[in-house]
Amino acid sequence: MRAPSLIWSNSLIALAAASASLHSLSPGIYSEFSLSQFQLSAAIAIGIGAWTWIAYGLHRWVKFKRPGRMHATERGWLLRNKNAFLLGGGFALALSVLPVAVAVTTGRWSGLLWGALAAGITLLYSGFPKPSQSLANPRNFSFALREFPGAKLWAISAAWALSTAALPMAYAGFSAYDPALWAATGARFLVICALTIPFDIRDLELDDPAMRTLPQSIGPRAASRCALVMLGVAGLLHSFLGALSDGGIAATWAVYAVMAAVILWAPSEHPHRRYGLLDATLLLLGPAAWIFC
Repeated sequence: MRAPSLIWSNSLIALAAASASLHSLSPGIYSEFSLSQFQLSAAIAIGIGAWTWIAYGLHRWVKFKRPGRMHATERGWLLRNKNAFLLGGGFALALSVLPVAVAVTTGRWSGLLWGALAAGITLLYSGFPKPSQSLANPRNFSFALREFPGAKLWAISAAWALSTAALPMAYAGFSAYDPALWAATGARFLVICALTIPFDIRDLELDDPAMRTLPQSIGPRAASRCALVMLGVAGLLHSFLGALSDGGIAATWAVYAVMAAVILWAPSEHPHRRYGLLDATLLLLGPAAWIFC
């Protein structure tokens, strides 16, 4: 594994989260566009991206500490480049204060509550080592959602939906009772499910059968079909209940079409670079919604 690969992977996922957050903050949900609104939206999106970097860094640290949970190439990279990885985490930690700064500026603190809920799911998903015990024994880790049969897909998607849809829309002024907020959150949940399913198909031979991932439960072909249906339902939620402009809806459908094509293409022959494209498709969401709003 090349030296920058894990940092590149975390950075790509963080940028994808920032782009998805910008999609939820597109000009179509405001009465009019303004430079100050864009600056606030960008600050929120960058902060959410930084939170995502930290979350994935935490997850990899837990995998590193649990024997058998991390591939030897990843483990070797972390042993050789621990300082570089920590430096990336420190940079992300510095940027993570931006949503708090926006909350102080605007007085809209409800967004942080959604963020706390997403963080709670993330921590439960990864699990934590019990204090004052040997990290070499995997039994010394607290309960983790990822160990619960069938929970992996839904936990990941819920954390992403809350952090990149509910949280930014709360900053934009949408209340927890607004159907548009829940439509955007539900759509993001389905999109992340759809993009995660191909990774579970790729890992069929590696995952413990007790995990009961969707491809393990219904088969890879049926799981791929579910992913495509999820993208379609997400597009319908944006079209009929969301707060996007007509141009934003059209751009969103176009990005979902690209996602569908990559979902169908990626699992063939298992080349890792194709799976990187799955994360990269999320990079299109934010710019598309802003350009074509």
